[in-house]
Amino acid sequence: MSAVHPGYTALFPHGIQAESSGVYDSFQESVRQCYERFEELYSSNKDLFPSLHTQVEQAFSYLETMAGQFVSLPDLPILFQSEEDANELIHITVLDIKQAILDYATLYMERCLMKRSLANEQETEEYQPEAQEYTPPGNGKKKRPNLPAHAKDILSSWFSHHVEHPYPTQSEKVELSERTGLSLQKVDNWFINERSRKWQSYRRK
Repeated sequence: MSAVHPGYTALFPHGIQAESSGVYDSFQESVRQCYERFEELYSSNKDLFPSLHTQVEQAFSYLETMAGQFVSLPDLPILFQSEEDANELIHITVLDIKQAILDYATLYMERCLMKRSLANEQETEEYQPEAQEYTPPGNGKKKRPNLPAHAKDILSSWFSHHVEHPYPTQSEKVELSERTGLSLQKVDNWFINERSRKWQSYRRK
């Protein structure tokens, strides 16, 4: 196994169990991917989110405290088939909650960064008549042009096939940009919006 990331101590206080059961192992891998994505985004934007990492760690610590209290209940063997079953269940539950925390923390950063990017884009964007849609008189808002249908289809297909971890790598973004004819910034913004709108509904299917 490769070297353990320093942050994994808080993420997996019971150790990364390489030979654990399939269910627990699957949860560990899913949470690990979410954690790496969170760390990648946070590390390059620390100045914008100074307290977010501490808040996430505090939430993890609180979860572990509650889990420890739960597994120490004297009547636990009565409630579950065995103490081992109880331990596995509570730790899977904790991992599930940690994944939700990481998902929402990452989504929060992405939304903030997207708003910042759009604000900068509006300030510096040159006037391009062909990219503007007609705005009826009296409507103060400019309507952003929709993406081409074929571009939406390509991006949506990629999203649905990677719904458990819909974060394309830089090389995948470049490929999607070339296939759709969209800029990398537009591909990035589309994924941020799509994760915000549809990820939870996709995962419930």
